Amino acid sequence: MFLNNSVPTYLLQLYHLTNLETPDILLAVGLGLVVSLFTWMVVYLDSSQPGVEPPSPLSPRKIRMSSGHSYHIGYIMAVVNGFLFSALALTW
Repeated sequence: MFLNNSVPTYLLQLYHLTNLETPDILLAVGLGLVVSLFTWMVVYLDSSQPGVEPPSPLSPRKIRMSSGHSYHIGYIMAVVNGFLFSALALTW
């Protein structure tokens, strides 16, 4: 019984992904950008010296090289969160 109910649900989800319209895609991209920007700002403002400790990828090269790290995991996760929320909005 469970298998019979899950197959139509899967097909409906697949149908939804193939019939996306431009507003759906724009909403998903907008949501991803907002979530990414919000997470980026939380990481940026949570640092001991914003933009310096840890350096953001937009900091000057001198500051990034003095810390010994090219990218901080928090900033990478901000971008990943944006992609994940975009994908979630597309499937929803």
